[in-house]
Amino acid sequence: MNMVDQNQPEAVSEDVTVSPQSVFRAAAWLTGAKIVAYGIGFTSTIVLARILVPADFGIIALAMAVVSVTSAVLELPVTLALIQMDDPTDEDFNTAWTLSILRAIAISIFLLVLAHPVARFFHMPHVGNVIMVLAIQPLIFGLRNSHFERYARDLKFSWDISSELLAKLAQFMACVAIALIWKSYWAFVAGVLVSAAVGLVVTYVAYPKLPKFSLSSARKIFGFSAWLGLGAMLNQLNAQTSRFVVASTFDQASLGQFDIGSRLSTEISQFLLIPITRSLFSAFSRIVNDADRFRAAYLRSQSTTSAIVMPVGIGLGLMADLLIPLLLGDKWRPSILIVQVYAPAMALTVMAAPIRSVGMSLNRTKDLMHRDIASFLVRITGLVGGAYFYGFAGFLVAYCLTALVIVFINLGFLSKFVDVSIFQQLRNVSRSMISSACMAMIVMQAKHLVEPLHSPWLTGLEIGALSALGAISYVACHYLLWHMNGRPDGPEEMGLRVARSLLRRQA
Repeated sequence: MNMVDQNQPEAVSEDVTVSPQSVFRAAAWLTGAKIVAYGIGFTSTIVLARILVPADFGIIALAMAVVSVTSAVLELPVTLALIQMDDPTDEDFNTAWTLSILRAIAISIFLLVLAHPVARFFHMPHVGNVIMVLAIQPLIFGLRNSHFERYARDLKFSWDISSELLAKLAQFMACVAIALIWKSYWAFVAGVLVSAAVGLVVTYVAYPKLPKFSLSSARKIFGFSAWLGLGAMLNQLNAQTSRFVVASTFDQASLGQFDIGSRLSTEISQFLLIPITRSLFSAFSRIVNDADRFRAAYLRSQSTTSAIVMPVGIGLGLMADLLIPLLLGDKWRPSILIVQVYAPAMALTVMAAPIRSVGMSLNRTKDLMHRDIASFLVRITGLVGGAYFYGFAGFLVAYCLTALVIVFINLGFLSKFVDVSIFQQLRNVSRSMISSACMAMIVMQAKHLVEPLHSPWLTGLEIGALSALGAISYVACHYLLWHMNGRPDGPEEMGLRVARSLLRRQA
């Protein structure tokens, strides 16, 4: 059944020249959408944290970790394969859709079997029923329209933006409504399922062409996806290892505190990174045959992402003791230490953030899997050892140390991918690291000069003033270092161009 209207072929052209300006515009629009989506999600987290208790967050944290890892075990990133292909046919899109559905059915069955054994192993009986209901989510994702990825191939992300915002808004309304009425962790579950359903509908509204069942291109898609799928499994295990370690070593409320702290620490970085890395993958795939241009594009993307995300993560760690009691309440004070540790660690890992975009663009998916194996072994060994011998403090210290080791592992793989040494990469982001350190010292000194404030309004004013001070000191230090280094090509020049453009528009 073909549901395409006559104007659809012109909507997404397969022969598109991708310019740096189009990549920047795509990243800018996606970043803007992510900011709004993050704002909705952040507001939802604050409201739910005010209504529910840490133990409720612990139940959902473990259930979602199990769902994420189970989905990754059977991961087959067919949509990325469609983006990477030079000229995918309708049969390729049909096969991708069919494989996604088959994978979704397998994941849901696996979750139903796994649900209650997991609950018994972690001594959290309520987790079993939550996992069983969440098994519906993979089925919804599996039915998404594969033709929707035609837009991503051409860096046309308007529908991605619409899907993201509509899904987040629907999730927010479902979560908050159920939490207010029943004050139950089932609010999370309802929000997740509603969000997935809205995203599914948007893919067919955006590109109204119904795929057909087919496996004719399975070998072609598996050729790209096989190693990447194994790598994604290990990458997800690496991401969720910390939750499993906390769940098996500490109590349910501690897991809830950890989930909130780590979520606040990582989401604010990810909402900036995801749109940038997605647009980079689409762009990198088109210059892969020009080694010099590819190398320059990687270094530019590394310096830009570091310049944007690094101060945000470090700043969040500096403000955690003021932000969390103000936004979430006193019952979440234990999560302050988690944010103070996690947020700066995430800020340092951003220097190797483009690795997946680079590796997939070069079709080095097997190398990415080897990188994921090394990262997983480092992470699991460090976290288990730290928690077992030194308790929760040891766990947090181990997270910082393993994060630093994993950064160097990633930089080592990147040096092979793009023929740029680890030292060159560190030098490429050195201005951001030095500026972030200067910002941290200035803000910490300013905090010591201010007496503790007991009014929420005054605390909010203090956060705003310190944030402004940090931003000004970071930018000033960055531009001073840039001038001292002879004004090399980097994010500073791009920032000046954006500032001039805004001034011209206002004039």
